[in-house]
Amino acid sequence: MTATARAAGRLLVEAAWNRWHPRTRDLEDLIARGAVGTVHTVTARFDGRAPAPGNYRLDAALGGGALYDVGYYAVSAALAAFGWRAPTVLRAEQERWGPGSADSVTRFLPEFPGRGMAEVDCSLVGRTAETFTTTGTGGSITLTPPAFCAGSAPSTLTTTGGDLRDYPAQDPYRLMVESVDSAVQGDTAARLVPVAQSLLIATTLDAVRGHLARVDS
Repeated sequence: MTATARAAGRLLVEAAWNRWHPRTRDLEDLIARGAVGTVHTVTARFDGRAPAPGNYRLDAALGGGALYDVGYYAVSAALAAFGWRAPTVLRAEQERWGPGSADSVTRFLPEFPGRGMAEVDCSLVGRTAETFTTTGTGGSITLTPPAFCAGSAPSTLTTTGGDLRDYPAQDPYRLMVESVDSAVQGDTAARLVPVAQSLLIATTLDAVRGHLARVDS
């Protein structure tokens, strides 16, 4: 898709809607500006609703499972915290709803050489919990739950330096569409999700699956 878009001179953007939420944008900008110093630890957890019987999320052949569904959010936040560096998966484990089903829980530890480690926990067992904290040499940033899918309700971002930011209810889907539309019309300042970041997220998810496959064999 990336090569085709480039050859055709077209814009390709992953519809990662939560990345357009002002809180997500502020989180990424604060970390990039060194607001917490050099990041060395991240904890990212997303437990979503348990799928109903017959839902595609139960079926690995249809791309179901916690890693692919809610894992994206936790992984993208962890990668952003570490400056979009490629990690090495040190450990990974999964639980399933039953034999042959997709993963109901995936936990893994990505290490960022020379920097630190993240603890990522994604599941679809119904606790509906979303938490995120990143810690560096100069402090930490915490997103109040729901850490990744805030939108329909107010949310906050806090730092150990006493910075508290409040965000009213948002419609990140609308913000995403409006930004991409502006970019298509030539607005070079429009906020977009770089394809390189989307590729790194996909590569990281593949690395987790590869690690699990080696363990299972």
